[in-house]
Amino acid sequence: MFADIIKKTKIKAWSKYLPELTNENKKTVDPYDYYSVFFRDINDNRYRLDGVIKNAEDVEYYVLLLDRKTNKTLKVNLITLTEMKSEIIHYRKNSASTYTSISQFCLDYHTKVLYIKLLLSESKGSLLSLFISDTTNFSHDRYAILKLLLEEHIRLKPSRDSRGFTEDDILSVIYGRLWHKNILKEEYRVKLRLLLESLIITNDLCLSEGFYYIQSKSVNTVVGYETASSLQERQLKIQKNLYRFIIVLTALLVIVVLVLLALAGIVNLQVLWTKILEVKPIRFLLKFI
Repeated sequence: MFADIIKKTKIKAWSKYLPELTNENKKTVDPYDYYSVFFRDINDNRYRLDGVIKNAEDVEYYVLLLDRKTNKTLKVNLITLTEMKSEIIHYRKNSASTYTSISQFCLDYHTKVLYIKLLLSESKGSLLSLFISDTTNFSHDRYAILKLLLEEHIRLKPSRDSRGFTEDDILSVIYGRLWHKNILKEEYRVKLRLLLESLIITNDLCLSEGFYYIQSKSVNTVVGYETASSLQERQLKIQKNLYRFIIVLTALLVIVVLVLLALAGIVNLQVLWTKILEVKPIRFLLKFI
């Protein structure tokens, strides 16, 4: 029952937004504002939205899909369309928004929540790039690139024709997920090639006809790096806790010694405490502890 309601909602959404997604309702073609829609069926056949036909008799839409391998056109109804995995890409002048379902597209179409989130992410990345663009950390960059490619390989996006990645594909993935400014520099492209070559040497990637392919060993590399990073973070946390414990223990020992001296009549605690509080750095240190 619930599944039928969701299916009917998706069919209604597709019928409403198909003219928008095929760019047919635009009076002028805007090169900086258009949609590309991709589909993938259960047999891993990939299609691109090529057009839409509205039947005047039963007022039903029939979608024209272009097979990306054979370049043949396939005519399907909306029921068949909802059973396919979809990917909607909205291209703008300075960015592109990707939606993995028609429901996600409808949400952002009316609320702009995902688009605002993308703008905030890009603004944050641009701001951070001002400070870290020249920072060299090959180990982390190498891991980050490998993890991103592994995630893209597993996702099987309908818009991708091959499991391999060209250098431009990798740059576009990094641009949308990690860096936002420094990859525009030519030196970063050189750095990327060095990182990719190092991944080939370690058999994490394989280069064939200009495409980089993920190898099984890359899973072990990512898991090993994450395990080492987790262990390092745990050790740093233990060290910080140990330092705090030593400081507190030292303070307690000092207090015990002062109390014993006061009981022996050697030290006047009231006078000593008044003088200690007059020193502002000491007061700050005591508050911090």
